Amino acid sequence: MSDSKKAKPKAPLPDAGETSRPSEDSETELIPTVEIQFDSAAEKDLGKIGNAKHLRQISQKLDDLERDPKPADAKAIRGQHFRAKGWNFFRVDVGEYRIVYDLDEQSNVLTVVTIAVIAARNDSKVYKLMERRFG
Repeated sequence: MSDSKKAKPKAPLPDAGETSRPSEDSETELIPTVEIQFDSAAEKDLGKIGNAKHLRQISQKLDDLERDPKPADAKAIRGQHFRAKGWNFFRVDVGEYRIVYDLDEQSNVLTVVTIAVIAARNDSKVYKLMERRFG
């Protein structure tokens, strides 16, 4: 693992075909299907968020992404220049923030690359940031 990525410690990945396990209270609890890592820039982005409510929302979304890396609200970022460089970017919105991540489906690794404020849904600001970091 490179210095720019740090793994989020979690339970081991499930065996092929295993998607859930019953919990003690008989509800079905999904277990992780991908390992989440943070790019160094995403760690800095996360460190700048001072609002505890926003941090809880982001943490919950990351937990959800760990179990389902392509939820219904995820949108693929289709820029050909990103795809040409091997990136498989997706984005999800969490309150006032947008989480952008790269999904490596071969190794089951989801790398969070940026967590940006999307005030007034200013998408171009997020994509300009992505272009500076990865373009």
